Amino acid sequence: MAGAVERIEQDIAALEEMVRALAQEFDDTYHQYLTNLGQSVRQQLILASYHICTKGYPDRFLELSFSQRQNLQQSLQKLVQQAQVQLVELIEVAYLEVASVNDEDEDEVEADAVDSSKTEATDIPDSEASASEFQTSEFQTSEFQTSEFQTSESQPSAFETLESSLPLEENAAEQPEFQIYVPPDSSPASKEESPIAEEKTTATIELLDTPEAVAYWEERIEEGIEEMLQTLSHAANRLLQRASILPDKLPEPVLEVAAKSGLATEPVSGPPNLLNLLVETEDEDEDESAVTHIIAIQLRLSEIEFSDATLSTWRSKIRSLLARLVQLGRQYQKKQEELAIAEAEDAWRSSWFEE
Repeated sequence: MAGAVERIEQDIAALEEMVRALAQEFDDTYHQYLTNLGQSVRQQLILASYHICTKGYPDRFLELSFSQRQNLQQSLQKLVQQAQVQLVELIEVAYLEVASVNDEDEDEVEADAVDSSKTEATDIPDSEASASEFQTSEFQTSEFQTSEFQTSESQPSAFETLESSLPLEENAAEQPEFQIYVPPDSSPASKEESPIAEEKTTATIELLDTPEAVAYWEERIEEGIEEMLQTLSHAANRLLQRASILPDKLPEPVLEVAAKSGLATEPVSGPPNLLNLLVETEDEDEDESAVTHIIAIQLRLSEIEFSDATLSTWRSKIRSLLARLVQLGRQYQKKQEELAIAEAEDAWRSSWFEE
């Protein structure tokens, strides 16, 4: 039966090679998809901002000076330019998360091995067992400290960087008028054309050697896209509020809730990615509450894809790759079960003897 185990292991190795090839297709497709998504997000965000300033709050926009209007427009452009770069970076962020999970799994295996060695040490004389337990305890402490160090050194995600890059409220209070926000110079093209980036991508593809790893990597990217759109919506609304387009008394939690794509609101006629809000605010002078009608930005992935035929095409290819991944996953799981059965049969025969 040893031959059966070897044959199944060869089948699993062949499936893992197919998974790696599929992971490369995923990587290439997501690079194209996220690059096009960044371009569409740029267009949709500017279009939504245009609608708010010219149709939602035209009087407020006209109250701004020429320089203030220009600063607002340039700040929105700079904000979305940085988001374009960080959308593509979601691929590498997902790779880092897969690598982190793999490291945690290896740590668990090492911990199990240590526990096993402690169990075997119970048969050693007391003096030797005490020394063995002491050394094992030191080893576990070292592993724990290393794990804590790795956690503390983890890098912030792309969407956390985008949110933290906005101008601080304290600085805004010191400035007489709305100031332009200028993020660090970077572009998606420069990152894609870098040979270092290509070499890094080739190396990280090796992490995706199982269907589970590819599925986890893909899920992290999709979650990152949704969170990025919410963060970008929130950041754009904050810029509009600080430019006195949106009401100043609008609470910060309202801006955060408005940015969430899952919020059920009345659709706005006209451009997509906008929503209507009725917010109850308190009047400090009269100690009474008033209902304020708000039009805010809410970037929705479904509406962005619907408005861009090229983006919809790449999304269709991602769905096709996911269908292939599901099929490979079923085959891989079946082979793993067959391998476990074959190894168990070998183990039974190796320990069996007639009395």
